[in-house]
Amino acid sequence: MELDQYFSLYEGTCDKKEFAVELRHRLNYFGSPAPKDRWMIMPEMGHLIASVFHVVLVFLSNHQCLTFLPLQYLPLPPESRSLIALGHVNGDHFVTVYLRLNSPIPPIARNWYINHYPFVDG
Repeated sequence: MELDQYFSLYEGTCDKKEFAVELRHRLNYFGSPAPKDRWMIMPEMGHLIASVFHVVLVFLSNHQCLTFLPLQYLPLPPESRSLIALGHVNGDHFVTVYLRLNSPIPPIARNWYINHYPFVDG
């Protein structure tokens, strides 16, 4: 699993070290339906999602809007890049947001600059 393989890297992206352990707890569940303590949380999972799926992840909410980039994978060629936008609504739901071509996107999460591998700069 990505999180286990690069645990110290993701630990660095969390404001508190306990959040990385919390992410592991949330993701180590395979039942259905998932109890609330196993739900996806943002922005804590943003870099992990971007890295696992090799995408640019745009997170939009009333409280915070950020863009997440993969931490440890070389950038894909422009024609192969994918962008996923998620909106957080009603405090507990995530919805797909369809952005228009060339829409402005939020700033890159500051902890990407501190924690990504240098070769990712492109």
